[in-house]
Order: sequence, then structure tokens, then C-alpha cells
Amino acid sequence: MTATGQPSLTIFLDDGGVINDNSLRGPQWRRLVGDFFPPRLGGTAAAWSEANGAIFPAVWDRFIARLQDWDAATRSYQRELELYDLDWLRSMCAVVGVEPPVEDECFRLAREAAAYIQPKVRAAYPGAAETVQQLSRSFPLYTAAGGASYELKMMFEPLGIIGCFKRIYGPDLVNVPKLGPAFYRAIFTDAGVDPATALVVDNEPRAIGWARAAGAQAILVSDPVAEGDDVPSILSLSALPARLGRLVGLHPSDGFRWKENLERAVTRTATDSAMGQAKEKSPD
Repeated sequence: MTATGQPSLTIFLDDGGVINDNSLRGPQWRRLVGDFFPPRLGGTAAAWSEANGAIFPAVWDRFIARLQDWDAATRSYQRELELYDLDWLRSMCAVVGVEPPVEDECFRLAREAAAYIQPKVRAAYPGAAETVQQLSRSFPLYTAAGGASYELKMMFEPLGIIGCFKRIYGPDLVNVPKLGPAFYRAIFTDAGVDPATALVVDNEPRAIGWARAAGAQAILVSDPVAEGDDVPSILSLSALPARLGRLVGLHPSDGFRWKENLERAVTRTATDSAMGQAKEKSPD
């Protein structure tokens, strides 16, 4: 913060691949799906778990296909989430061999399943929650994730980090899918943040490109660290505070000095990144 109390930088964090490890989510989801549905719809826990793993890729592909050529003026992202839930549950029912509920009941069960499963999944990267808490003491934080805001909250509650964010953004809050620069423009506008003062942290190179196209700075979370100034990167979220330490106390009103320090912090050389990676991986 500056002496006037204005933030020097606003940080927008992705979830999967930055805060939570997607590779740990899938197996836990499959097991918990197997716990949730048999008492309600029949079938065995093993059959539901296997069905969840089998149908997900095709259900996800259909969901993404429906989001193409998005027109926020005529489309509802919330409705697309409902259609995803419907496809997800009906597809699993077909594999398990049970009769699917009527549409409204599918919606209700899908939401109840998420509310049952999400808080039980433990997939946070080591030190991620603590880093979010640390960052929130110096910078305004938001999410810029592809998941629905209500599901992000369910995942963040066990980590104790909901209160660290000024707002937990998913596409549902701005009615724009996370499929291009329009998503970032929408959340920057909704948050009242000048893109020039925004830093997006994501694990997807294409999302980094979208954020930059929307006018923000961006850092890629990548293991191993990506080399080259074109893709500034860190090994994990835990490395971000050290990268940004020199920015505390600076503000865009400081003119070139702020911009220079931001760009230097974000685009440190590959040598610096490699040294940081070696340090993080070395035993204490």
C-alpha cells in the first residue's frame, strides 16, 4: 500500500493448477460420487465411481462446445451450468444402468452432490493456502477461475481462505466463459480494477495470453519453470510473494518507477527463475 492507502497491485488467481492440484481432485471425486449416489438412485459405489471417470471427458467436451461463439447479451452461463449438471448425471445413470430422475430432480441432486463432495476434497498444493493469506495482507485478491463461484467457495472453505478474497470470480458472476480475453475484461470491469494494475496468475499459457490481451500483467505457474521473458513463470504459488516483494508500497501514481518495478518483478530472467526453482527443490 502507498501512504494514501491505495493498492499498488491487484492480483487475480486461478484455482486449478495454482491453488488446488487437479490431478488430486479426480480420484477423490470418483470415490465420493460412489458414496453419494447409490443410496439415492441405486447401483453400487464401484459402478458410480467408474461411471464418473468414464463419462467426464465427453461431458466436458460437450460443455465447452456449447460455450463457443459466446454472446453475453443473449446467453446465460448459469443455464449452461444447469445443462452441464443434467448431462453429467444422465450420462452416469446410463453407464450405471439406473433410471435418471426428472430434470428438476437432476439439478437438485447434482448441486447436493457438489455440496457433499467439494468440501471433502483435499487437493491444495503445499503452502498454497498460507501464500493466499500472506498475499492478502499486502494486495487486494480476487479469483479468475473457470469454475463456478459457488463451487470455488466450497473448495476454499476448508482451506480457510474465503475471507482473503474481495470477490471469488467464476464465469457465472460475469456471464462470460473463461475462453478468451473477454472473461478478463469482464471481471476487471466488475471489480473496478484498471487492467494496467492487475496481475493474473494462471497455470495455462493460453490464459496468460488472454490476460495480457485484456491489458494485464501475468505470471505462469509452471513446473518446471518456463524459460524466457516471453512467458514469465514461477514454480508454484508459494514463490509469488518473493517475486512481488519489491512492489509493496508502490502505486501506479508513482509513474514509471512503479511500472518499471512491476515489469522487472514479473519478467525476471530465466537465470533468476532457474535459481529459484533449484532453491525450492533443495532439501532444508
